[in-house]
Amino acid sequence: MNMSIFQWRSLKTRVTLLTLVIFLLSVFALALYGKGIVREAVLGLMGGQQLSTASVIAAGINHEVENRLKALELVAGTLSPALVGNATALQAHLKQRQILQEIFNAGIFVTDLDGIATASIPRSTERIGISFMDRDFIAGTLKDAKTTVGQFGKSKTGPAPIVGMAAPIRDGHGKLVGALAGLTDLNKTNFLDKFVDNSYGKSGGYLLFSAQHRLAVTARGNGGITEFPSALESAPLFKRFAQGYEGSGVAINSHGEEELASAKGIPLTGWFVVVTLTTDEALAPFHAARKHMLLTTILLALLGGGVVWLMLRQQLSPMLTAVKTLAIQSKSDQPPQPLAIAREDEIGELIGGFNRLLMTLKQREESLKAAEAELRIAAVAFESQEGMMITDSNGLIVRVNKSFTEITGYTAEEVVGQTPRLLKSGRHDASFYAEMWERIHRTGSWQGEIWDRRKNGEIYPKWLSITAVKPVGGTVTHYIGSQTDITERKATEDAIRHLAFFDALTKLPNRRLLNDRLSQSMAASKRSGHFCALMFLDLDNFKPLNDAHGHVVGDLLLIEAADRLKSCVREMDTVARFGGDEFVVILNELNTDESESNSQARNVAEKIRSFVSAPYLLIHNDGKTDITVEHHCTASIGAVMFIGHEASQDDILKWADAAMYQAKDAGRNSIRFFDAKA
Repeated sequence: MNMSIFQWRSLKTRVTLLTLVIFLLSVFALALYGKGIVREAVLGLMGGQQLSTASVIAAGINHEVENRLKALELVAGTLSPALVGNATALQAHLKQRQILQEIFNAGIFVTDLDGIATASIPRSTERIGISFMDRDFIAGTLKDAKTTVGQFGKSKTGPAPIVGMAAPIRDGHGKLVGALAGLTDLNKTNFLDKFVDNSYGKSGGYLLFSAQHRLAVTARGNGGITEFPSALESAPLFKRFAQGYEGSGVAINSHGEEELASAKGIPLTGWFVVVTLTTDEALAPFHAARKHMLLTTILLALLGGGVVWLMLRQQLSPMLTAVKTLAIQSKSDQPPQPLAIAREDEIGELIGGFNRLLMTLKQREESLKAAEAELRIAAVAFESQEGMMITDSNGLIVRVNKSFTEITGYTAEEVVGQTPRLLKSGRHDASFYAEMWERIHRTGSWQGEIWDRRKNGEIYPKWLSITAVKPVGGTVTHYIGSQTDITERKATEDAIRHLAFFDALTKLPNRRLLNDRLSQSMAASKRSGHFCALMFLDLDNFKPLNDAHGHVVGDLLLIEAADRLKSCVREMDTVARFGGDEFVVILNELNTDESESNSQARNVAEKIRSFVSAPYLLIHNDGKTDITVEHHCTASIGAVMFIGHEASQDDILKWADAAMYQAKDAGRNSIRFFDAKA
């Protein structure tokens, strides 16, 4: 190649090379500078998502543990000193507590004050006569007389990894007489499986650990309980987790890999949930995009340099005369004068354009600013992963991106020229939009949750941000709207709320929601002066059905019984599942006269007793054919009248429970009202 054509001393060659060098150095400097910033931003975003996941899992485990502790406390409250002292009767009593056997897959047992087991379900575990005082959940309960959750450990009667929980047993004066304990075998299907027996991404997972005891629970297929890896234990991030830190960070795992980890504590147990993911996986899209960007930049820079050099080589020489003239004029105190046009060619057109530029400099500067703003708007709209919409100052849509069309179902052609009112759902009144635009005009932006309508008519929630584009000292030229579809997030929130307040089997309110409804009934009764009634209902012939046909048929009976109970009361009343085969009914706004209210409550109780006592036809499939089981089940009902806050919630429930047991003692299938004056 003839290198002389480059003319190294020429202005065009030097400008081309200098431009390329500056451009490449700037790109590489920006890439190096942005690498750390983007890495931290990506890891911060992923860490926030991880911590949210860990928080949901920690809340779920805490809820499961809380339910088990409440079940132990409830059953422990039914154990009298005489029953605890009679091993045979105690064994029979524990055997009837089916709910504890369902939630503690390794069984339950009772100990005396010395920690020695006196009764156990099942008996095959050979726990009776063995001292459990060396187990923290037994020692803690007997020492502090409070419900205790143990740490991970091995079973005393076998190699199985277990978690133990215990509740104190007291006599009528509150004196401690023993402990009721429940065990969960982590090698069997247990309540922790749904939380830790999963993966997070391709390289991540979930870990449940006790920092105090250096033990961790992993998926059952990976060993159940394991000692905390020393490589992780010495890592600064995991030391912070062990000291109670809840958050996210980067650490080196036991395989020598850098990983992003987030931890959230479980209040009732002292355990921590840790969610991990290798940073290679978390940053993989970023690395791929950066590599592609750098390669593309280099190719474009080389191509652009060649084009610039050729253009300068062809065009720069004819322009030198004009440049010299401008240099002379720049030294003069006079305003720049139009340049003479020597010939009518491209150079002549350029000089003519320069002359026109001198006359309209101010107008052109404003036009360039507006064009620059519009280019920035367009770049944001089409590079964003959010749904983007740009309108002019009159609210007419001028541009949307691909994410917008995917979210709304409209094509760009269908919305350009329209107004955003095309998406209105009808769920917001005029005042909502008036407040929105008042905020935009006052501050320049607005963001919040809003309901819109897709092209197919579906109404969906989204998070919307609106920003007004206004040059300094000018008026608004555009509005930019970014939107994120939050349908899945809203559905998840609703599902979590439903699980927290409703029984999964019968769909009735659970004990937590029952307490809230009872509190509302007491407050409403105090305001209105109307009596209310609470009924405690227990199915009389439920256990034989479970024993004979299994829990599937038993669940069908509970579902049918719940439906019958709901059909006996009004919309304003409450039917809740208290636990097992026990239900609670709250009758609201009866009458201001106690006698009349009592009569109304008796009528409803008799209706419930009659409906529940009707024969049940329960159809289930044994894997081959449908089987119909006919079952007769009665109910024992205890009721209590109340008004305002004359009694506490606990007293009302306790009185109704006592009346229910009176109904059972009277031969079952009967109704008894509690009389506080008796």
